[in-house]
Amino acid sequence: KSIMSVGRALPGMMDLSRNASSNIKCTKKTLDLIAEANEENGCIKVEIQGETLVGKKLFRINVSERPWQEKLDTLAGKVDLVTPCVFVLFRKKRDVLLIKYIPDDALTKTRMLYASSMSSLKQAIQISVENVRIEEYNVSDKEELSQDEYFQQKNIAAPLTDSEIA
Repeated sequence: KSIMSVGRALPGMMDLSRNASSNIKCTKKTLDLIAEANEENGCIKVEIQGETLVGKKLFRINVSERPWQEKLDTLAGKVDLVTPCVFVLFRKKRDVLLIKYIPDDALTKTRMLYASSMSSLKQAIQISVENVRIEEYNVSDKEELSQDEYFQQKNIAAPLTDSEIA
């Protein structure tokens, strides 16, 4: 009889504890923007260009003083229907909402490239901002880039089993 323990890889099996990661890394400018956004409670938009994650600052100082929920509402105007991107929105110092926007019509290769680059982006955030908390929010439609949609998705209860219902 052979018994296989959960979480333990046998010879020849893949290490499931590691994420698949692309070799796409953040530019120095993107790293600097992340650190700056942390100080201003700002937001940057990150896109894959060639072999790098390139960031762009989104808000001016006066907008940075608004609550993060209002900033989230403005992000729908910062995307188009075909170009994927990731928003790094600082809610307060060391608290990030990482919003991955991948339109439904995006090519599978593009979807996979963004999914496999998220670990590089998270690592860049963790390097730039000590003791940071990162929450992910995945969207595929620009209408989901609003505080109403965010809180609606966040508050969906997990489905109950038959024993939990009884």
